[in-house]
Amino acid sequence: MKKYKLYWIQKEVANYFYHKGDILYRFLLEYLQSKSYHTIIQYDYITKEMPHSDLIMYIKEKCKLHNIEVIQKEQTIQLQQKETIINVMINDTNIEIFSRTIHCAEKVIFPILRTFEPSLFIVGEAKNEYGWIAPFRHEERFKTNEKLYSMY
Repeated sequence: MKKYKLYWIQKEVANYFYHKGDILYRFLLEYLQSKSYHTIIQYDYITKEMPHSDLIMYIKEKCKLHNIEVIQKEQTIQLQQKETIINVMINDTNIEIFSRTIHCAEKVIFPILRTFEPSLFIVGEAKNEYGWIAPFRHEERFKTNEKLYSMY
């Protein structure tokens, strides 16, 4: 099974780094490898804690709507839809997803997580496997009070 980690990124950081995912990816790799004082402080600043019970309840509710079987063991949830099995482990600062392929996760758990929070950043075990779980809405990223006028 392949392992993917999802990080809940603070909204203002996510807006700034939306098109700079490679920088965020390199930072997360550095954080995981060194866990130095400075990277820990930066990591705590840019990420949000995972709301364990709220997220588990949300996933369970959505799974009922999509006919996905749910088996829960504390902070770990196993989701099964037909022959596809996904294991989801909710930690304090990230969500670990274990799936046979990224496509299996895309079919079962990613649609649910997209509706929970769009500013989740995913990092896979394979090199350069990263990105946002959902596209951001245009008006949220570029919200300004500026107006464009034309004299023609």
